[in-house]
Amino acid sequence: MQPPKHSSQMFIENYSCYVHLGCSIEERTHKQEVRFSIQVNFKINPGGEFSDQLEETLCYAKVCNLVNELTETKHFQLIESLTFEVLNSLKKLHPEDGFVVTCHKVHPPVSHLLGGVKYVCAT
Repeated sequence: MQPPKHSSQMFIENYSCYVHLGCSIEERTHKQEVRFSIQVNFKINPGGEFSDQLEETLCYAKVCNLVNELTETKHFQLIESLTFEVLNSLKKLHPEDGFVVTCHKVHPPVSHLLGGVKYVCAT
């Protein structure tokens, strides 16, 4: 008997990293907190739904490690380019699926901007 057709998504919420980010060299001198939320839209439901085996799905720890590696090794002027680079890296890791990546710069150096700034890229 075939399992019923359904769609599957994974949400990784508020993964916090510190990155050299900012328009000026001075702002990029100190790492700033950014938080990533990532939505994975599986084109084909992961086999892990039925097998309970990690190797048959997208490992969210691997996704977080990829984001961390990017933020540890590079400097960015804009959250737009940081978000786009994360999106492209995820597409290389899992090209068959769709992604929505949100990058939240938690404390931008703008007076009275209390909620930070978010940028979203999607495939």
